[in-house]
Amino acid sequence: PDGRFALVVSANHSLLDGHGFYRLHTMLSAGAAVEALNPVRKQELPTRILQASGGEESAMAVCPPGFLARFLFGQLRGALF
Repeated sequence: PDGRFALVVSANHSLLDGHGFYRLHTMLSAGAAVEALNPVRKQELPTRILQASGGEESAMAVCPPGFLARFLFGQLRGALF
């Protein structure tokens, strides 16, 4: 109608981290340089993180009992009520 439009950009963490998202988002700006992103995952990273933490696994790496059930119930409750 008046020559303007909106662009909605969304990504989840299985594709990009925050840094990658904002790099991609910036490339969508007028006049911005477009650069290739590196799609190769750093497979050794979980092992290095475990070593850096002294061998103690993160509570988020091991799903605590009941977490999934509480999470799903909360999502359903939020969507329905």
